[in-house]
Amino acid sequence: MVRFSSKRVRNRISNKRMRMKKRRAKLKALQATGIETSVENKQILTPELHQKPSITGVKQPISDQSIPKTARRKRSAYFIGFTAVMIIGFAAIMLFHNFSFALDIPDGGVNGVAVLSGTIVAPADFLSHIEEMEGVYAEFYAPDDVDFSVGGIQEVVLTLTNGRRVGEAIAHLYVLAPLFYIQIEAGTPVSDVSPLYFVSMAYIVSSGTALDAIIHDGLPDSGALEVGEYAVRVSINGAFFYSQVTVADTTPPTATLVDVTIPMGQEVQPDDFIYSVFDVSPVVSAMFVNEPYVFTPYEQMVEIVFTDYFGNSAIYSATLTVLPNRTPPRILGTQDINVQLGNPIIFRRGVSAEDAFGRPLNFSVDSSGVNIRELGTYTAIYYAEDAWGLRAEVMVYVHVLEVDPDRVRELASAVLDTILHEDMTQVEEARAIFDWIAGNVAYAADVSRSSVYEGAYQAIRNRRGDCFVFFSISEVLLTLAGIPNMHIQRIEGTPNRHSWNLINPDGLGWHHFDTTPLRPVYGQRLNRFMFTSTQARHYTQIIRSYLGTFEYFTYDPILYPEIVQ
Repeated sequence: MVRFSSKRVRNRISNKRMRMKKRRAKLKALQATGIETSVENKQILTPELHQKPSITGVKQPISDQSIPKTARRKRSAYFIGFTAVMIIGFAAIMLFHNFSFALDIPDGGVNGVAVLSGTIVAPADFLSHIEEMEGVYAEFYAPDDVDFSVGGIQEVVLTLTNGRRVGEAIAHLYVLAPLFYIQIEAGTPVSDVSPLYFVSMAYIVSSGTALDAIIHDGLPDSGALEVGEYAVRVSINGAFFYSQVTVADTTPPTATLVDVTIPMGQEVQPDDFIYSVFDVSPVVSAMFVNEPYVFTPYEQMVEIVFTDYFGNSAIYSATLTVLPNRTPPRILGTQDINVQLGNPIIFRRGVSAEDAFGRPLNFSVDSSGVNIRELGTYTAIYYAEDAWGLRAEVMVYVHVLEVDPDRVRELASAVLDTILHEDMTQVEEARAIFDWIAGNVAYAADVSRSSVYEGAYQAIRNRRGDCFVFFSISEVLLTLAGIPNMHIQRIEGTPNRHSWNLINPDGLGWHHFDTTPLRPVYGQRLNRFMFTSTQARHYTQIIRSYLGTFEYFTYDPILYPEIVQ
């Protein structure tokens, strides 16, 4: 803001007028005493023409009475005019000496100045950036009103002088207090850190203000600020100070999530919903606010809380769609039951039921058709139903035998004690069982048997039997040895049925295991200990061409687990 000063000029003119009035008053008093007195004192206004020579030759003044009236009037007027000219000239000289013209100050002729508190600036600093103000002298109109110690904005009145031109202007003084401790967010680019971050009330400084703020050292040259402490040296218009910068991470992570659709019961993790996560800290964890429920078919809102290394957290949400269940429950542990005539049967031993997601279910057994007081083979049915009305059923055979299964297991354990050792692998144990059967049981057709235990009993007691007997003794010995095994049969529709075993020792995969004796083919015996499906197809072709037996090892692969090729 700029304004012209006319008050001072008016004061000077007024003083000069007062002096002129005083001089006029003195002149009137002088005239009141008579012109003669004035002439006698000055000795300059009486012309010599009016003097007559005396007798002694000395010139004597002629009295006014002897001067004509017209001449006296001319002399008086001349004196008054001369005096007036002298007075007016003297007044003009004094007036010109004391008169000042108004100084024409251009718009923006002065600028604001920002200083660090405690730093004193000269009045000329308010003009230092304005070329049009060259040659102008500035001073504070009221120096005592300027306070360089209190932060804030102040109006400063300047008196500006350029020769005899005088003016006044108002400028703004911004006193900025240094901040000796500041905090900056981690990840801020170094180039974005302004020197004005280190002073208070920097926002009050208007544009056009003389302000030279510099960060000299203490921060990295480039890149983003990492969490830590920095000692920074800053200057404001040449005044230096130090400030402590704490770079902290107070911003929570940002994340973009995607919606997820799953079959009922499938487990989901927070990572399944995450498309991207950003945070300056090295570690961000993600957890469900509430664990989603995956056993009801519906859409639900899933909230995930993201927490960074410094404890900042934010919650984002996505939609989880659970599809209806179409998988029926399962009944596990069922197997054909062998029981000696008249002994009770515990149908639930080793059996359990679960839904498609592994959650336990209750199950029932229909054994109404089993008669333990009469020899024969019967069926029992296990069934279970899940929460969605899906049902599972498993049928097992119940063999009511003359032999006692416990007695058969006892005889089989005695065999294993003679052929197995503690340091054997399962493959070595399976080989020992294969060799014992091949060396101790002979083939005989049409041997009476109705169950695995009867077949195994036939093999141990009578040491002979057909392929079912060989399969039965193999199953009992393998099971007691702890080797995974199962029954496999030739496909239906062939003239003769054939049974053998599948084994998976040491987790090497399912292999064929057939202990039934077979005549040499083309003068050599086929290796039927742990043979693959490829070998089974090859053996079938050889046996067909040499022995005339069709589909010897042909089976339905859908009924069995994947067999090593």
